[in-house]
Amino acid sequence: VTAPPRRTVAELLDDPDPRFRHKAFPVVDADGMPLGLVTVRAARRVPEARRTRTTVGDIMLRSSEFPIAGPDDALADLLPRLTPAAGLHALVVEDGRLIGVVSASDIERIATWVTTTYPHRPRL
Repeated sequence: VTAPPRRTVAELLDDPDPRFRHKAFPVVDADGMPLGLVTVRAARRVPEARRTRTTVGDIMLRSSEFPIAGPDDALADLLPRLTPAAGLHALVVEDGRLIGVVSASDIERIATWVTTTYPHRPRL
């Protein structure tokens, strides 16, 4: 799920679609190229009276302000680069195109799965 830069903060926060129950959204242009990242926390900080005039592009973090990873980057290397300002999220980009988003909670779930699953493997 992405957010176009021209979408208003009011539209972002008022969308009832359950797919939008995320804490952060990649902001992409019409060609799917990543422009930035917007967090729900940043959107909620916009005063209500300004939310219909303020766009996602106005409040998004620029790509220099949060981590960008490649599809083959190690999660252990990415984790320390995640910042609270970006809601502990990173965009995953390949050949300049957005292919995913990873969060600290995603990494935590993977680590939990690995540590609880691998000890139960049969010995070879």
